[in-house]
Amino acid sequence: TYEPVAQASGRALTAVVRSAIPVLVRGDRNLWFQLLQNLLDNALNHGGGNIEVNLSLDVDNVVLTVRDHGAGVPQETLPHLFERFYRTDSARAQGGSGMGLALVQAIAELHRGTVHADNAAPGLRIGVRVPRAPAPQPG
Repeated sequence: TYEPVAQASGRALTAVVRSAIPVLVRGDRNLWFQLLQNLLDNALNHGGGNIEVNLSLDVDNVVLTVRDHGAGVPQETLPHLFERFYRTDSARAQGGSGMGLALVQAIAELHRGTVHADNAAPGLRIGVRVPRAPAPQPG
């Protein structure tokens, strides 16, 4: 869905699953879609350069990251990115309500997860970590 949007602006969107076993989470499919949609909208509208989506597993969690290759954000704004209605100075000129990342955080927390942001040099990386679901047992 988002690949043509990225290409129309001269950017590439890549997605990588880094796991030899199925990556499973429990939760509301529509909310998961909303979470990913908000992360991609944020990267397309406020980031720069190509966008990378990565899905991986650690011991007990599924980790989803979305990274752009733009300028990132000022370090002092990182703790505020998930506050409702918060917008960086540069984002105010681009539109939006400041609710996208707040919704991402709410959805992650609803699914017993966490969300974080860091400057990826270049770009901004948003990571969502949620408990992984056990693999279905045959039978």
